[in-house]
Formats: sequence, C-alpha cells, structure tokens
Amino acid sequence: MSDDSKEEYEKVYNEFKIWRLQNKIVNTTEDVIFNYINYLEGSYAITTIKKKFTIVKTMIKIYEKIDTRNFLQLQAYINKEIKNYTPKKSSALTQDDYNNFMANADDDQYLDVKVSENLTNNNNNNNNYNNNNNKNKE
Repeated sequence: MSDDSKEEYEKVYNEFKIWRLQNKIVNTTEDVIFNYINYLEGSYAITTIKKKFTIVKTMIKIYEKIDTRNFLQLQAYINKEIKNYTPKKSSALTQDDYNNFMANADDDQYLDVKVSENLTNNNNNNNNYNNNNNKNKE
C-alpha cells in the first residue's frame, strides 16, 4: 500500500472510530457499520460511502481482526444503493455563456482566467489544425 493510500485509510478509519466513540459504541458489528453508513448518507454520495465502507472493512480486518465477508446484508444494501444511484449532472456553460464571460467579465478580477482560456483554446485550435493537416497529407 502506498503512503498516500495508507494515510487515507488511516484517516477514514479514524473517522469511523471517532463516530463510534461519540456514540458510545465499543464493538464493531454489521449493525454498527450499517448505522455508520446511515450517518454518512447525510453528507456523502453513495459512491463515496462505498469507498469509505471498503476502507473501514479493510481496517477492521487489520486492526480488530473481524472478518466482514459475512456482512452480507450490508454489502447487498451498498450494492443496491449503487445500482439506484444517478449522478448529478453539472450544468455546462454554453458557447454564449463563454463568449459573454470572455467579453464582459471584469479584467481586474478575471484576467488570469481569460488569458489561460485563450492559451488553452489557441493550443486546442493549433492541435486541430495540425491534425487536419496531417490527414490531408495522407
């Protein structure tokens, strides 16, 4: 396990342990983890909860010597929630929104963004130009 992964696993497991302490829970059971997941549902998307669940299961196995493979109801619940999950789509800028921003946004505040966008767009246009030229040569 990489140092970054280990750090993340320890952080997530410590969050679980703190939650357990706050709720005066001593032993880890399937019901306890189920309650923790219900607690997380107020703050996280199910995809994040599944990741945290996987980490907590791994750490429980390491530190508490509990085999969570028998927590079948919990696993079924997570899988069902994942199947029913519909990600929220971010609204995208239209070309008119983009043009309006580039023309009207305050340069004192957004000049760096405008310059970066121009450089990015010019680079993309050059790549498209080069790709089209290469196709014409074939």
